[in-house]
Amino acid sequence: MTSLPELMPDVDFLLAMEAEELAATLLPILAKGERQARSDFFAGAIGSYKNSHSHRDVDLDNPDEAHELVMLANHLLRIVDQRRSPGPK
Repeated sequence: MTSLPELMPDVDFLLAMEAEELAATLLPILAKGERQARSDFFAGAIGSYKNSHSHRDVDLDNPDEAHELVMLANHLLRIVDQRRSPGPK
């Protein structure tokens, strides 16, 4: 795995760039990091919540926690839906 310092261009080089050039240089780096972070987010949610509830009885006696889990699932499903269809909803 490539570390961020290896991916980032030299700071002096970045400071000399125009805004559009800067965005074009950094966007692929940021997009890759964001894709990895989102992948980690999904994996963490599935590993932490879905798997535990699939393999054993988990008490959800706290209404606030149950609500938060539903909201998290809703958010993840919204991300999936947005990836399937172009444009914001």
